[in-house]
Amino acid sequence: KLEAEQIMHNWEMFLGYIEEYITGERKDQLLSFYKQYEDRFQMMPAAHKPQYHNCFPGGYIDHVNRVIQLSLEINEVWKKFGVKDTYTTEELVFSAINHDLGKFGDFEHPSCLDNDNEWEIKNRGEVYKFNDALQYMTVPDRGIWLLTQLGIKMSTNEMLAIKLHDGLYDPTN
Repeated sequence: KLEAEQIMHNWEMFLGYIEEYITGERKDQLLSFYKQYEDRFQMMPAAHKPQYHNCFPGGYIDHVNRVIQLSLEINEVWKKFGVKDTYTTEELVFSAINHDLGKFGDFEHPSCLDNDNEWEIKNRGEVYKFNDALQYMTVPDRGIWLLTQLGIKMSTNEMLAIKLHDGLYDPTN
C-alpha cells in the first residue's frame, strides 16, 4: 500500500518522464490527457487481484514508472554489449509509458471498480472488478484505441511494442 506522499511523488516522476523523453506535439497531447484524468490515474491499481502486480491504489503509476526505469536500464546494457538498436529512446519510453494504458478504461468509465462482492474478494481474491459499462477490448488494443482517439501519432515500433507487450501471456501473439 502506498502513502499519499508516495503516490504524489510517483505521479510527478511519471509526468517528468513525459517532459524529458517525449517531444513535440505528442508531449503536449500526452501531458494534457494525463493531467485531465490525473485523479483516476493516480489512484488506479495495476491489477485486479493481489496475486498480480500492484493491486492497490496508486499501483498503476508505480508499475509504469518501474517499466520505464527498467526499459532504460536494459537499453543501456544492450548498448554496452553492442546490440544494434532498431528504435529510438523516445519510442522506448513512449511505449513504456503507454504499454498498459488500456487499463484506464475509456473517457467516461474506469476499467476497474472496487469489488462489492465479498465472496469474490474472499474466494477469488478479486479486490477489483471489470467495469461492465465498457466495450470489451484487450488492454493493448484499448491503449492503442485511446491514443488514436486522442490524435496521438505512434510509430510502427511504438504500436507493436504496446500491442505485443504481454508476449507469451497473450495467445494471439
